[in-house]
Amino acid sequence: MVDNPSKLEEDFTRRPGVAKARLWKKAGDNKVLCYLCNRRCVLPPNTYGVCGVRVNYEGELYTLVYLSLIHI
Repeated sequence: MVDNPSKLEEDFTRRPGVAKARLWKKAGDNKVLCYLCNRRCVLPPNTYGVCGVRVNYEGELYTLVYLSLIHI
């Protein structure tokens, strides 16, 4: 997981491409467990996964690339 030293802004979830993620569950203490890949990141609040495209925001996992084209 990659720490983000700066706090995420209040309207973080309104940015383009940001949406509540799938394939995760709560892990207690506002941590989340991501199941998107084999790494199974456990993310404390306000941190990014190893992938850099998933972030724990207030105990909920969000993707930063929702509806983004991945491959042509």
